Amino acid sequence: MDGARLFLDLSALLGFFGTHRAPMGMARVQMALLEAALAPPALLAPVAFPDAAPGLREVPAAPLRALLDAARAGGDAQAPDFLQARAALEAALLAAPAPRIGAGDRILHPAPQRPDDLLRLLPWQEAGALLCVLFHDAIPLSAPEHVPLPTLRDFGWLFGTLCLAADRVAAVSRHSAAEFTRWQRRFLPGLELPVAAMPMDAPFPAAPPGALPPPLADGRPFVLCVSTLESRKDHATLLRAWKALLRRHGEAAVPDLVLVGREGFGAEAALRLLRQVPELARKVHWRAGLGDGALAALYRACLFSVFNSFEEGWGLPVTEALAFGKLVLAPDHSSLREAGGEAALYFPPGEAEALAALAWTLVADPARRRALEAERLPRARLRPWRAVAEGLARDLLAGAPALPPPVARMPLPLDRHLMVSPAPDARGLPPPGSLLPLLLRAGDGWGGLEPGGCWLLRPPPGGHPARLRVPALPGGGTRRLFLEFESPPAAVTLHLRAGGRALAVPMGASEARLLVVDLPPGEDAVEFGADGAAAPIADDPRRLVARLRALRLCDARHAPHPHEIMEPERCHVLPAPPP
Repeated sequence: MDGARLFLDLSALLGFFGTHRAPMGMARVQMALLEAALAPPALLAPVAFPDAAPGLREVPAAPLRALLDAARAGGDAQAPDFLQARAALEAALLAAPAPRIGAGDRILHPAPQRPDDLLRLLPWQEAGALLCVLFHDAIPLSAPEHVPLPTLRDFGWLFGTLCLAADRVAAVSRHSAAEFTRWQRRFLPGLELPVAAMPMDAPFPAAPPGALPPPLADGRPFVLCVSTLESRKDHATLLRAWKALLRRHGEAAVPDLVLVGREGFGAEAALRLLRQVPELARKVHWRAGLGDGALAALYRACLFSVFNSFEEGWGLPVTEALAFGKLVLAPDHSSLREAGGEAALYFPPGEAEALAALAWTLVADPARRRALEAERLPRARLRPWRAVAEGLARDLLAGAPALPPPVARMPLPLDRHLMVSPAPDARGLPPPGSLLPLLLRAGDGWGGLEPGGCWLLRPPPGGHPARLRVPALPGGGTRRLFLEFESPPAAVTLHLRAGGRALAVPMGASEARLLVVDLPPGEDAVEFGADGAAAPIADDPRRLVARLRALRLCDARHAPHPHEIMEPERCHVLPAPPP
């Protein structure tokens, strides 16, 4: 589209650096894309939401560069130099101007983690911008046994929100694109979201090699495995393969194994092997938090690399090993054929003996290993990250048919009791209509989605009060909106306004109330305010007002009486104005 611009929302990346330092996985992808896209001529403009103020801001280049450099150095996320870099960027972000995002422009979120990452971009979508998402994988849906239950629930909310809100989707592989379409059709059978495959077949920016971590500095041979230590990465199969090699051929004949990555969900089986098998305790070294320089040194010095998992969206360590000129062994599934192409060596997934046999051919016969390197490594088809970024920008800026707005993508769930935090179904997805309460929220006075509902908060200075935008009935007429609220552990008076009418609802600590408001045609929003609960409660730093637990939207002519839903003393009604 001529004249359209692309904006990149870095809020999730900056949030990642709030608790982590050394970039892994999606964080590394975002950093590589960002740096390539900002090289002159810039393909996009970075933006982010500050922690302490509402609205998007332009991200200043110098403090952003300083934070990325500090992250790549690795180390402790609470180290003074990294804390200083984070604080400097946040201060610069607060002082930065708001971006000028116009109709037809695109806003790309490269790694949403929760529904509000996308929902808080809806005001710009409503003004004519298109909301784009980089989709990494559907692993919580396709392999739910490898994620904790809260992650499964959260991903179901996120994926449903993505299907309802996104205008364009770019997936990191053909496999991920197919997975997105498969699950999107299950969630919204009547909608076909455009999705383009953007393979991540690019080497990460070169880093000056650092020193090898002990005890590898003595020159001993080793094999490298880079990935988070979690059940999905199936380190247990790799460790069983290494145990078999050690017991079959002896410790002197088998190289050390180096695992690089932080601990994740379900690592118990692998950790138990590391602790309880004496040979593995002596020959396997686990390192976390390494910077790019140390990682580069490991890749350059290793004999070859191994990557294992049950499911992938792309397989970054496969591509990375090939970029360093190293053979890589990988299971033959999901996207790994895309990541390794004809250069990688593949083994049947989950088969420790097959992995051990393949690894031993490279260990026992150095001449064969060198021959395979000469034969296979030239087959690696890698391109610069700039080419990846250009392809992404081209796909997202291309013209495409307009999609309906989020609420119009699903049947309007009338006369249904909708929990604000819906439980996922057997497939890990919430019913589409159950996400209506999330889509109706507007303003800066809403907290994030969490079990039990969504809190109304005091908006930050300069922010807008919380509102609910109420859609019109298909045939017109007055709507009746039922809102179930719960107060925090302190007394509060909740104020509700619609049109020129107002309702004040006193609430004691932790009390439930039903608020009922009738909205004639022309009145399309309810606004909230509060007295009391002005300070954080207990150890919760948020300024809680009340929690919206559920809502129900009805045609007023056929709506139930409020007392059928809750006791009369807990019901508060704001009737429609007289005709």
